[in-house]
Amino acid sequence: MTTAKHSYTVTGAGHVLGLREGDITFDVGRAPHIESTLRIAMPTADVLAALDPRLTRRVLIAAASTFSTMSPQTRTFDLGLRTRRVAQDGRTVTLTLASDEALLDDFAPLSDDTGAFAHQSSLRAVINYVLGKALGAALEASPTHDEDVTVLTDATNLSPNGGFRSTTAGWVGGASAALVRTAGGPPGVGVDFFGRAAMGGLNGGGVFNIGGESAGSTAVTVGAGRQYRTTLWVRSSVAVTVSLNIEWVTAAGAGAGATTGTPVSLAANVWKRVEVIGVAPATATRAGTYCYRTAGTWPAGATFDAAAHRFSEVDNVLDDLPFLFFDGDTTDTVQYGYGWSGVASASAATRKALISRSPDMLRWQAGRSALDFLRPIVQAYGYRLVCDEHRKWTLRDEHYDPGGALNLRQGVNIRDVEDTLTRDSDTWFDAAVTIYTWKDSDGVEHTEVDSFAAVDPPTQVRVFERPGVPYPGPGFSAYAVRRAQGRGRMLSAETGIDWRAQPEQFLSARVDGAPILAGTIQALGYDLKTGDMSITTRTADIPPSAWVLIPAGETWLDSPVGESWKEEII
Repeated sequence: MTTAKHSYTVTGAGHVLGLREGDITFDVGRAPHIESTLRIAMPTADVLAALDPRLTRRVLIAAASTFSTMSPQTRTFDLGLRTRRVAQDGRTVTLTLASDEALLDDFAPLSDDTGAFAHQSSLRAVINYVLGKALGAALEASPTHDEDVTVLTDATNLSPNGGFRSTTAGWVGGASAALVRTAGGPPGVGVDFFGRAAMGGLNGGGVFNIGGESAGSTAVTVGAGRQYRTTLWVRSSVAVTVSLNIEWVTAAGAGAGATTGTPVSLAANVWKRVEVIGVAPATATRAGTYCYRTAGTWPAGATFDAAAHRFSEVDNVLDDLPFLFFDGDTTDTVQYGYGWSGVASASAATRKALISRSPDMLRWQAGRSALDFLRPIVQAYGYRLVCDEHRKWTLRDEHYDPGGALNLRQGVNIRDVEDTLTRDSDTWFDAAVTIYTWKDSDGVEHTEVDSFAAVDPPTQVRVFERPGVPYPGPGFSAYAVRRAQGRGRMLSAETGIDWRAQPEQFLSARVDGAPILAGTIQALGYDLKTGDMSITTRTADIPPSAWVLIPAGETWLDSPVGESWKEEII
């Protein structure tokens, strides 16, 4: 039998503390991921004053163990102080500690924060934005998991011929420049043609427009007091400064004013995207987009190109980021379907979201904790955001493997064991329904339902209520069902401390009255007084014949059979 000797050094707020007893626990299904309770001898008055959780104090636990049959082991834990309680007898102090998810739950913005919209092409970037703002932290490079979390919204491009698919209808060259439809366009934008105006010898002024300076050719209908956003890709054969404007026009054809964009410098022969946002004046009924050179005369032979025009009404400019070009001929994707409202290349284009993913998902509401903001987004894609005992943040999926493995054997290294089978819906289920309810920035209440079943018909349905959580798109219910499939059989065991043990680590177990079990560690606890380690796992039954297939001289976990089961269960 293995004998062990354990020693601990506990340091809090820079002072060594006298540990009496305590525990450290991990739980895969909990945030904070790590919690600890320590009972220490009453320190001096100055040390006690320093152990004030309101000052965001850290407590370091250093463990060292020697074993009669194994090599020495060490492990350290850097945890945040959450609570300090002084015993009535004045002889001991109890400290409760937690990993940094607790700090993430402490932080919330004082006003709505829309900074995540700028990072929505990457889940990792959104997480790092929040971690950086709340804690000055960032994700570890590995695991490298990432997803596109761009919000999806229906939209209309009012520009009837923004892609120059077949003609230049609706477009004219400014300052009497000749206009020609030409093959090509800015790379990666989704257009195959652009319009080119011959500008050589012309003075500044108008360069390019839809609708033009002539009200009669203005093709876009607008509503007074509504907000519009227009964008255009432009290129010049010479370096120039240009400005994109919206020209507003009345029903009578008179000018109703203009919204002038910020001047933009163009390098010669380089495509650049320009845009402007404006509110239609009270007298405006139509509008045109007009891009022009702010000053100067074009040299002989100079040309100016325009492509990928979009003109859309927006309730909130953040609801449609990134503001990308589309028309009715844009190729459908798994996220969007595209079409024309009328005649192709002569009518407004429509974009329909095929997946519901609310823009409110990325609106970090005032008073909502950083943890509550990130959790539904992360879970919708089947991930968990975890901070370990070294304050390292990782994004983990259901196949996360910290490495190593544990072998538990009744009568060998198990002191106590409990094998539980259940169909309790809180633990095991084969279908899930998740109900999201929230209010948008205008106070309008929304409800979305995400459901998933592993079998048809399902036999046990779990309902998750998500009040106040904007819909992040489908995914959480499927993730929850997959995780629950391994929880119908739970193994709780007690053994001696092994500091190499990790949550989500693979293990095999042989216990009386049960088939061979394999699974992963869900909860892990260390008792610093007794030297005991408690483990709770989700396990699967392994056919006894699997052992027969193991080559002579190999352990089960080292064998191809064991590796295949490990891959399936993790």
